[in-house]
Amino acid sequence: MENEIRIDPRTNSTVIIAPNRNKRPSDFLSTKPAKKEGNCVFDRGNEDKTPTELLRIGNPWNLRVIMNKYPELLPNAVIYEENKGIYKVMGAYGQNEIIIDTYQHNVDFEDLEFESHKQWLNAIIERELKLYQMPRIKHVFVFKNQGEKAGASIQHAHTQIMATYFIPDLIKEEFDNYNKDESLFEKMLMNETFLEENDSFVAIAPYASRFIGESLIFSKKKISSCIEMDEKMKDEFISILRNVLKNTISIFGKIDYNLVFHELKDSNFRFHVEIYPRLSTWAGVELGTKIYVNEFPPEEFSKYYKELKKNLKTI
Repeated sequence: MENEIRIDPRTNSTVIIAPNRNKRPSDFLSTKPAKKEGNCVFDRGNEDKTPTELLRIGNPWNLRVIMNKYPELLPNAVIYEENKGIYKVMGAYGQNEIIIDTYQHNVDFEDLEFESHKQWLNAIIERELKLYQMPRIKHVFVFKNQGEKAGASIQHAHTQIMATYFIPDLIKEEFDNYNKDESLFEKMLMNETFLEENDSFVAIAPYASRFIGESLIFSKKKISSCIEMDEKMKDEFISILRNVLKNTISIFGKIDYNLVFHELKDSNFRFHVEIYPRLSTWAGVELGTKIYVNEFPPEEFSKYYKELKKNLKTI
């Protein structure tokens, strides 16, 4: 396969696919993740070491939601917008929360049981509903940094929630592109490579993948956020998410990754989740031009993924 430039119709991102024919998935994993140390503030029994608790599930607890000790946004900040010369300045109003995914310190998110993942999703939905009741909140962003390369400062499995009174640029750009072409999702599915599928969701290896082993999980039904999921959709979302994470890790080895929710409540938007394995480092090209270089084509990732699934069925 020759190098080529691809443009993502969702985000308008420019990606250079620059395959190295001699590389296999395992070649991209440079180091093993560090072992988790004990005596973590997120462990059960250390509740007094964390900020205000907002939610707990189980007794003793299996999952907790707390305020972020080092928030970027503040619920008591003054809301304002003003121009300072050529710059626009806004008050840092909003809220940052942390979901402690599990009381188990040495278990990674992808290795949790199905019911623990279901509790995690229910906690996200409950907190989103609560955050949207805050004055002027327009967007709630859910994201996971799994591992040091993905930006996690604490090893214990956790997820972050950020509520803002503005819509982030990337979400806005996706929203605008969907509004320009309401059949964009259907057109994408006609051209993308499927990894997994069930009645409610489909997982793809996006044609213009910015990351090695990148995957997207789309809702087939037109829902704008996870708040709209019924119980069947919740179960099928958890099922496909677990499959994608476990199979991606089976291909590349134990990796660090980011997992992000893209949603926009009460809008003409298509809920989806994006998973970015952190197998390469963005450098001058990506940071200086927003042109992304991917050395492992999504077609190759899909090929290994399908071979893995085929072998699993025959065992």
